Amino acid sequence: MKREVALRLPMTAEEIQLVRALADCRLRAGSGDERFCSVLAAITRRQERVRLTEGQNAYLWRIAYRYRAALPPKIAEIVAARQSASSDQPPPTE
Repeated sequence: MKREVALRLPMTAEEIQLVRALADCRLRAGSGDERFCSVLAAITRRQERVRLTEGQNAYLWRIAYRYRAALPPKIAEIVAARQSASSDQPPPTE
């Protein structure tokens, strides 16, 4: 059986700022959220272009929403704008 290759999209400048801010936040020690953010932030510092799968991107934004109160105001505004933009979209029709 052939495995499907996950499409990886480049991180935006906002996402890079977000992951670095999350890595500096006090997330629950030893949690998957903390590991994901700290590893991803380290990768963004070493590599110029970082790509995420759709699932990784969704996980990043879920973490951002969960810890939005602990983020710097500028980054919290990005999270709020993203949340309101996604809630404004009508449900998909089939």
